[in-house]
Amino acid sequence: CGDDEILIGIPNSLSEKLRLYLTKSIFSCFVLVLILALGWKIESQYRRSIEKPTLRYRKEEDDSWVFKVLQITDIHLGEAEDLPWGPENDLKTLVALDAIISKESPDLIVLSGDQLTANNCLKNATSYYQLLGDFLIQYETPWAIIFGNHDDMDFEIPGT
Repeated sequence: CGDDEILIGIPNSLSEKLRLYLTKSIFSCFVLVLILALGWKIESQYRRSIEKPTLRYRKEEDDSWVFKVLQITDIHLGEAEDLPWGPENDLKTLVALDAIISKESPDLIVLSGDQLTANNCLKNATSYYQLLGDFLIQYETPWAIIFGNHDDMDFEIPGT
């Protein structure tokens, strides 16, 4: 072997590049594993801190056991948010939901699609989900959402 080659037959310049590449790769893998482990630890602590609802039957005055599910669908928040009637309808919807939830006292609320008319939301649709979540939390009743075809639609510019 000549002076410009190491014993395994790889030129020193290539060997240095290979060593540098391997060092960077190993370091990157170590950092990735560290980030994943830290993220897993944070996520598992977060999961433990969330109070999970316990769904149970409840006994009625007539000694019967009930579990009442209130299904809500197609409330279409955000419809025509840029027109006067849109936000007014959102308010009317929340008032109607309040009356129904208060009267029925459900054990579980299931929103089964089209909570929004997302193709009409000019801004971030997340604000409507936040509004809906804040509204539902006040009842201290477990709730779940199933997304419908209008919940994820792209914004449509009228007249195009």
